[in-house]
Amino acid sequence: MRLLIIQYAGDYRKTFEGLANGGAETYYAQKYCVDAVAEIGKQIGEVATLCCMTEKPYNELLEKGVRAIGAGFDGKINIKKLIQLVEDYHPTHLIIRTPIREIFRWAIHNNVSTLALFAESIPTNKVVNKFRNYLLSQLLNNDQIQWIGSYGIDSSLGLQHIGVQSDKIIPWSYIVTETPESWLPKTLRAEAKSWQICYVVSMNSAKGVGDIL
Repeated sequence: MRLLIIQYAGDYRKTFEGLANGGAETYYAQKYCVDAVAEIGKQIGEVATLCCMTEKPYNELLEKGVRAIGAGFDGKINIKKLIQLVEDYHPTHLIIRTPIREIFRWAIHNNVSTLALFAESIPTNKVVNKFRNYLLSQLLNNDQIQWIGSYGIDSSLGLQHIGVQSDKIIPWSYIVTETPESWLPKTLRAEAKSWQICYVVSMNSAKGVGDIL
């Protein structure tokens, strides 16, 4: 088995090397994600990551046996070059982490078993998005695409809303290792008449901004 994991951004090699040199995580469960890929590699023939957005093109076998491929794109994806990188790896299985329709179309045409794994909600608020989403849903509903993982319930319902078969959608989330008991209790100022809340996430109803307000 040769598994290729394709993602838009998040340079695996750069992250792997940073963590190996004692660097800090830049988002929650980042080390868990990096290690999970290496663990998959121990159970199959080979696993590789292909990141679209990297400073330079590269193809390198890392210490833990994961092959990291950087496409070297900057802002705009060259679809023809991207497909060529996929073909050059000769994958038997794909995990596609970005909704690039041409990759799904290639997987279907070449009978490559594929999982989709999305971390963000699909935009639906414009006519052009509705058309793109229709085309994407038709590809995701193909039998060659076995499962579609989507981050959280809301984004999963969003996929169902654009026409993806509900029995193929699997909501996912990170394993929570920290609980309230992991932190020391804090004391609020009793004399304060108002409080300031910092909201750090997209100003998007699908992210729950209305709920927090």
